[in-house]
Amino acid sequence: AISAKDKEGQDAAVADIKALWEKAAASTGIHYLNDAHENFSDDGNRLHYLSEAFAFISALEYNIDGSISKADADEVLAALGDNYWEVTKDDIIAARDLLATKAGLESIKTQL
Repeated sequence: AISAKDKEGQDAAVADIKALWEKAAASTGIHYLNDAHENFSDDGNRLHYLSEAFAFISALEYNIDGSISKADADEVLAALGDNYWEVTKDDIIAARDLLATKAGLESIKTQL
């Protein structure tokens, strides 16, 4: 589209790329939440996975054209709480399910 000077095609491609980046970030956040849940008894791994999930979920707010807003990302993070030493398995699942719903990934959330 760029070399053909197709501005409409270029804009459509940019929109597609932004949407896919959002799905990739949300999917990766869900993946790390699943890992935190699966490795809950290992403090080091659990804290690592929760920190990674935090980073990917926080990144969602920076896609100004995305379907997941800053308020949505904040809501998911609030489900985890402020202290990852005190997070429960139920908190992790609640955050994962909320993110999956907001990202349209409900059908694959347990596979990520």
